[in-house]
Amino acid sequence: MTVETFTTPGMTVWSCPAGVTSVKAEVYGGGGAGGGKSDRYTFCTGGGGGGAYSVKNAAAVSYPNNYVVSVGAGGDGTGTAKGNGGNSSFSADAIAAGGEGVVNSASGGAGGLATNGLGDTKYDGGAGGSGLTGGTWFGGGGGGGGAGPTADGGDGGAGGDNTGGTAGAADGGDSGAGGVGGTSTVNPGAGNTYGGASGGRAYAFMADIAGGTRQSGASGAVILTFVTPSTRTPRHPTNFQDPAIV
Repeated sequence: MTVETFTTPGMTVWSCPAGVTSVKAEVYGGGGAGGGKSDRYTFCTGGGGGGAYSVKNAAAVSYPNNYVVSVGAGGDGTGTAKGNGGNSSFSADAIAAGGEGVVNSASGGAGGLATNGLGDTKYDGGAGGSGLTGGTWFGGGGGGGGAGPTADGGDGGAGGDNTGGTAGAADGGDSGAGGVGGTSTVNPGAGNTYGGASGGRAYAFMADIAGGTRQSGASGAVILTFVTPSTRTPRHPTNFQDPAIV
């Protein structure tokens, strides 16, 4: 049994080994980035949505053909764009949607949907939690958990007063908790491992207190499992004697 795991975002060409006729293709979508916002006086932002999961149990392949593996990037938390997670796929047999990113909104991002994927078994990514829109210091929403082989990703918790929302339970990728504003800012957690989303950024009502640093979601993954035929040379007896001859 051979297992090949691809985690670098972008497209890769996979060459089918001799003798292999089918592969199990598991794909995890990238996690969305939790909210970012330049105006720290308004509200806290929601967590990003977790990536979805799909599996094709026996995708037909043949030697010496090449197949495209695409790993969805995690949502970019360094800029001012929403930071959506990218889709992951294997050829045209398995697709998993990335989670939604958040910007300028207290609402959490939607998890990647199984209905937007392709495969024999599919699960949704968890939704990001909402950020608190009123209170003393505010708390950002928790990121949605990445879906995995047995279950949907869990939804991130809502931010509270001086409390960041909890990360969503993960069957695939771990997400980050929401940030907390205050005299000692707590940054939101980043997504990690196969499509976990990052938590939302937090803000405070004071000019000298900046919000926490926005974080990125985790990239997705593609995992191929297949059986390579044995290359051993059969052994034959060199001194064969017919048992009937004694």
